[in-house]
Parts: sequence; structure tokens; C-alpha cells
Amino acid sequence: VLWTFVSPTGIRHEVPAGYDGGNRWSVRFVPDEIGRWRVSWTQEFTEKPYRSEVGVFDVVGGDLDDLLGRLEEFHEEVRGLQEDRGSSTLVPYMIRFAKLERAILQRMTPSRYGGEEGKEIRSALRAVRTALGGDAVPDPIPLVADSPPRWARQSED
Repeated sequence: VLWTFVSPTGIRHEVPAGYDGGNRWSVRFVPDEIGRWRVSWTQEFTEKPYRSEVGVFDVVGGDLDDLLGRLEEFHEEVRGLQEDRGSSTLVPYMIRFAKLERAILQRMTPSRYGGEEGKEIRSALRAVRTALGGDAVPDPIPLVADSPPRWARQSED
């Protein structure tokens, strides 16, 4: 089994997979460029060789602080856009935002996301989403506890 990774600049990396027994194969590869990569694999065990569909994955660099700095810069950039909301000119910005948001959230642990730092990050993400013309999204983590349901309050009386 041979895996082919194609970098954003078009450089091909062919990596043979190792057989782990049964139906398991493993491959180890470390991307060396930031951006969108394409990946596929081939096998020649059958009469007719098989080539997989081409998949993609994104490599985003930087630690969380770096990404948050990029989010601030991006927020300034989209705030400077004209009131051209809903236009196809916003699509590239929305795609960039989605990638940046995903990279930020991938670096968060659940406890960090639910804490004070997470609250600030969620607020910053909401601000950019709103600047891109989206609706304000409520914070998924309630800031105050809900009151008990009526049936629970009645049983306490």
C-alpha cells in the first residue's frame, strides 16, 4: 500500500504503509508545509490495482496564542469590509474564518474551553462571525444556572 501526499505547493511525498496484521496498515507522515494537502492511496494486491479517492486536510501552524493573534488581525480585516453582506465576495473570508476557528478549537481542552479563557475565545469568535454578517450566536455554556423546573420547586414546598 502506497500513500501519496501532495503539498499545497505541489510537491509529492510517496510513503509506503507498513503491514500491522489482519486488515491493519499504518503510515507515518509529518507535513512540512502549512496549507491544504491532498492525500490518496493505492494498492496492487488484486488483479486490478485500486486507487482511493483523493482526500484533503489542512495544516495550520502556530500555538493557541499565535492563532488568537491571527484571529484579532482577521477581525480587524473583516470589520473593514464594506456593507456587502451576503455577497459572494465574503465567501473567501468565511472559509478562512472556518479554518482559523477549527484550528483554535482543536487546541482547546474541554476544561479550558469551559473556563474563563474559553469564554473570552468564544466571545472573540462570535464577534468575527457577526462581523461577517452572521447572526449573533448565544454562548453554548450558560453563565448562570437555570432555575429548577417547576415540579422540582413544588416538591420543596
